Amino acid sequence: MIRDREKILNFVKITPILSIILISISLIFVAIFGIHKYFNDDIKNEILKVKSNIIYQAKKDVKATYSLIDSINKIVSYYTHGNKKEIFKRIIQVLSKIETAKDKRNIIIITTKGHIVYSTNRIIFDTNQYKRYRAIINLAKQSSLKIIQYHEGNRHLIFSYYKPLKLVILQEISLKDIDKLIQTTKKDINKVVKLVIEQFLLTALIFVLIGLIIVIYLTNIIKKTFEQYDTKLKAEKEKAEKAAKIKSEFLANMSHEIRTPLNAMFGFIKILKEKEHDEESKKYLNIIEKSGENLLVIINDILDFSKLESGKFHIEKISFNPKEEIEIIHNLFISKASEKNILLQINEKNLDYNIISDPTRIKQVIANLLSNAIKFTPNNKKITLNIEYDSKKELLKVEVIDEGIGIPKDKLRHIFEAFTQADTSTTRKYGGSGLGLTISYRLVELLGGKLEVESEVNKGSRFYFSIPAKKDGRAKEIEKIDTIQENITYDYHLLLVEDNVANQLFMKVMLQKMGLTFDLANNGKEAIEKFKNNKYDFILMDENMPEMNGIEATKIIRNIEREQNLNHTIIIALTANAMDGDKEKFILAGMDYYLSKPLDISKFKLILEDIKYKI
Repeated sequence: MIRDREKILNFVKITPILSIILISISLIFVAIFGIHKYFNDDIKNEILKVKSNIIYQAKKDVKATYSLIDSINKIVSYYTHGNKKEIFKRIIQVLSKIETAKDKRNIIIITTKGHIVYSTNRIIFDTNQYKRYRAIINLAKQSSLKIIQYHEGNRHLIFSYYKPLKLVILQEISLKDIDKLIQTTKKDINKVVKLVIEQFLLTALIFVLIGLIIVIYLTNIIKKTFEQYDTKLKAEKEKAEKAAKIKSEFLANMSHEIRTPLNAMFGFIKILKEKEHDEESKKYLNIIEKSGENLLVIINDILDFSKLESGKFHIEKISFNPKEEIEIIHNLFISKASEKNILLQINEKNLDYNIISDPTRIKQVIANLLSNAIKFTPNNKKITLNIEYDSKKELLKVEVIDEGIGIPKDKLRHIFEAFTQADTSTTRKYGGSGLGLTISYRLVELLGGKLEVESEVNKGSRFYFSIPAKKDGRAKEIEKIDTIQENITYDYHLLLVEDNVANQLFMKVMLQKMGLTFDLANNGKEAIEKFKNNKYDFILMDENMPEMNGIEATKIIRNIEREQNLNHTIIIALTANAMDGDKEKFILAGMDYYLSKPLDISKFKLILEDIKYKI
């Protein structure tokens, strides 16, 4: 648990920092890639723009020069027919235009024979350039296009042919110069890219550092908060565990302290009922016995509810014959129903298979439902138990229908809540803890089903549920078990280990009546001394005793047997400890059988029948 908390704390501390670093690095890489790609695209676009602008400007220059030559030609023509003043004026206009063009453009005007008549780049006039521009001159003379583009080697030419004067106007563009310009542009743009990336990285680094500082600060706050809550949670858990332990110990002690006197009370009632009494005495004895039984039911309900609340209630998955279990339930409730002259009708359908589930808990639920049905059904009515196995769906279906007082509709949704009955007057009139239905509802849930109810006031109620139960082969026919004779006696000598005087007196009467002889030990220490000095067929061992308890005494007895190579002596736990797991605890300690108080004499006799083959 502590290691888990440390792992969580380390995770809380490291994860945000790693996350922000990874996210920041990812964002930086993405941003750099984006910037680089953007500027690469920008470089390409700039190069295209440079080329396009140069070519466009060249075309423009050629067109302008063409227009100038055309103007000169018109001046000449006008000179032949016009007045001198106007000619003079126009020549000045043309020359001013040529001078403007000269400052801005590299224009060559050449004759068809190769003589340069004008050049803005100071090429000597009248120099014969026919060989250099022969292909251009021939192409210009033949073409019908006004503006022509020509690519040759390391130069790009744009030209036009002025037919009236047989002049070729051209502009030569050096590709080397363009390349130089492009390289310069590239360098400039790369400088900008580098500068932008450097600035971005610096900014990103600042943001990452700020982010890390914030995350570290927040992580410390989270860590402190987590540690505070963890400390509180640990304290609350320890408090809850302590409370649960106290509650468990209280319930165990309460169960023990109540069951111990009940053992003597039930025992003496049974002994007294066997004697001759008048009707009034018998009536009083029955009332005492019934009150004791009701008290025992309440104790069992409280213990079961406590186990369910703490999650310590275990469901078994074993194979059993449902017919046998229903027979046990029938035998248990037929006499109780007959006391109120109630007809208990049991209908079985398709119970031909052994099924896998928890027979003890199923019987407990059915017993609770039948007990309630008998309690709340008036005399001379009928109660029906229907039990059916659906072999296709592998479901065990159970319903209990009574003709009792019924439950109001507004109380139905609360009927399965703890300590709840339909009316407060119900508790006063019929008794009970109000836990029976809650326990049954929870048990059915643990068995995989849902307990449901339908009811109408003064007409009766129907409780029903279905639980999954897999088939496990065909069930055998129920064999009739011979009942153990009531007055059978046994020829055993035993050691009774019991500290309660009332229980000692009851056990003395009961054991003597069964023909058993015994020695008495008041605690575990006395039991060990008597075991060392005597031989016993078996030992009846209580648990909660002064000086030494039953488990400690049992362990010492088993050690003595091993050390002295003695035969195994059967030890039967006879204790008021009836909490979940108590039986297993006693068996694990070395005891052979377990009986809870109040003592069920019929179960005790079954053990005596069983051990006669082991002694």
